[in-house]
Amino acid sequence: MNRQCTYCEFLAPPPTDWCAPRSRERWSPVWGLFEGPLDPRAQSYAVGVLANLYRYLNDKNYLAGNPL
Repeated sequence: MNRQCTYCEFLAPPPTDWCAPRSRERWSPVWGLFEGPLDPRAQSYAVGVLANLYRYLNDKNYLAGNPL
């Protein structure tokens, strides 16, 4: 299983019921998690950040002893 692909699917456009205009209060019934989908550049940046994090953790041998 390719986890990067799964993460990329998560970053893909969210369902429309998760989106709402900016400046809605969290307790409002029209509040949504996102303003809209991430553009491809932002998706690529997010994947790059995680790749660098895992590379750093692997270089420090943190992942060798941590099953998570």
